[in-house]
Amino acid sequence: MTDTQEPTPLQKAAADYIARGLAVIPLRRGQKVPATPHGINDWSDNPEQVPIWWGMEPWANVGIVTGQPSGGVFAIDLDVHDPAHSGIETLRDWETVHGELPETWEQVTGSGGR
Repeated sequence: MTDTQEPTPLQKAAADYIARGLAVIPLRRGQKVPATPHGINDWSDNPEQVPIWWGMEPWANVGIVTGQPSGGVFAIDLDVHDPAHSGIETLRDWETVHGELPETWEQVTGSGGR
């Protein structure tokens, strides 16, 4: 990407996540695999790194690094590939026993998972 090109939506998202205190890493386009030489160990919370990474690969997916790099954030992946074993239904069952999880960030995936 040249200096005159507008940042892609993915680059803007990565910068926004960093502004919210999260660490990011570029992922190979269409995959959940880090696109950096040292994989997950290359994470960054430095906003100046975003235009470098997304300048090399403007359509790289954005990965959020959980745990300590992002202030203790953790993720629950609720897949829905098999309607008989929906992660969303499993979470509802768990919440019935243990109480509802607090409101939080949520990402809806292309397959309808969360």
